[in-house]
Amino acid sequence: MANKEDKARSSCRSENIDRLSDLPDSIIHKILSLVDLRCSVQTSVLSKRWRFLWTSLTDLNFNGTCMDFTNFLTFNRFVSRVLSTREDSNLYKIQLYSTWSPHHSLLHMVIKYAVSHHIQNMVINYGHSTIRSFSLPPAFLTCQSLKTLQLSGFNFKALGFALPNLISLSLSHCSFTNPSDFR
Repeated sequence: MANKEDKARSSCRSENIDRLSDLPDSIIHKILSLVDLRCSVQTSVLSKRWRFLWTSLTDLNFNGTCMDFTNFLTFNRFVSRVLSTREDSNLYKIQLYSTWSPHHSLLHMVIKYAVSHHIQNMVINYGHSTIRSFSLPPAFLTCQSLKTLQLSGFNFKALGFALPNLISLSLSHCSFTNPSDFR
C-alpha cells in the first residue's frame, strides 16, 4: 500500500502539478481574504498566475497590530502601496486596525479610496487611543454604498453624516466636541 502512495507522490512531483493555481480565482480570493493582507501580497512571487491575484481582493484587512510592522511609517507605506496597486474594482470591506497614533492623511486616504470604490462595510479601529479633532471627509458623509460602519478611537469635531443606506453603526471609545450634533 505504501508503495502505491510513494509512486503517486513521485508522479506528482515529476509532473510539477500546481493544484492550488488550478483553482478558480473566486476560491483563491476567498483563501487570500482569510490570511493577513501582507501575506496575500507576498503570494505575488509564487508564479505568474499569482502575481496580480491579490490586487482584485474585495476585502482588505490592514491590521497594523498583527502584521509585524516596526513603526507607523512602514505601516503607512504598506497601506499606500496596496491602495495604489490594487485594481480599480469595488470593495466589499475594508478594515484598518492600529495602535499607533494615526495621521489624518492616512485616514483621509483610506476613506477617500473606500468611498470611490463603493465600500459596503468599513471598520476603523484605533483602540483606546483617540484621534484628535477628526473630521470625516465630505464625500464620506453622503456615501451611497456604505451599509455598516464601525469606528473606534475618534474625537469628532462634527458628526453630521447622512449615510442613506447605513444599516449598522457602531461607535466605541469616541468623543464629540460639538454637543449640538445630538439635538
